[in-house]
Amino acid sequence: GHWLAPYATTLADLALTATAAELNIMDGVTATNVELNIIDGVTATTAELNYVSGVSSAIQTQMDAKQALNANLTDLADGTLTATKVENGTYFISAAGTSGQVWTSDGTGAGAWATSAITTLPTLGVTATDAELNIMDGVTATAAEINYVDGVTSAVQTQLNAKQATVTGAASSIVTNNLDASRAVITAANGKVAVSDVTSAELGYVDGVTSAIQTQLNGKQAIDANLTDLLDGELLASRVENGEYFINSAGTSGKVWTSDGSGAGA
Repeated sequence: GHWLAPYATTLADLALTATAAELNIMDGVTATNVELNIIDGVTATTAELNYVSGVSSAIQTQMDAKQALNANLTDLADGTLTATKVENGTYFISAAGTSGQVWTSDGTGAGAWATSAITTLPTLGVTATDAELNIMDGVTATAAEINYVDGVTSAVQTQLNAKQATVTGAASSIVTNNLDASRAVITAANGKVAVSDVTSAELGYVDGVTSAIQTQLNGKQAIDANLTDLLDGELLASRVENGEYFINSAGTSGKVWTSDGSGAGA
């Protein structure tokens, strides 16, 4: 046997390799012996344990929320998809091809690179020529505006040129409304064209008039019963009057009416 010191004086005496500074990290630890015994049997190295430094929540939960590793997704990580990743069933684009080429289908297999899949417009089912399509170059009209010509059967400008210019002024009142038939046209108080109450038949009554109608009317004799009696050239006895006295009978042939100087006579 041999003599031992009554207590350890250095960490080496305890066969510890941790430094005092490393052990001092535990200063203030409130873990129980049970909790500390959890590390009993841990085989992880110091470096491996240090990998959890900075972790702020359960590692497994974070790992479960991550996408599983996939070669295709890894291929997309740089933003470029390689030719071998373009797939149709078991068929892949098998080579990178050359600039300007397009991948064309053969209908049964993987297809192949071709110089150009579209060499003419009919390949797309387009019957218009390139010159006709180029008419659209620079067009700023919307689809709705272009659709306004739907149903047009001849040149729009030609049809527009054949239309009446916009009517303004007096005639604007008859742009959309028809005038009453057989009425004289007048200018209304608002200066617009309108119809009067005079019919075409009434207006026809002035046909042949050679001077002012009112002047001619003013020059005519007013209607009178006595004058009307003279129209046939004979004057009725009752129309011969002196004040209140009238010839009161027709008399007989050859007789004359004589005055008595005071009355109607006889």
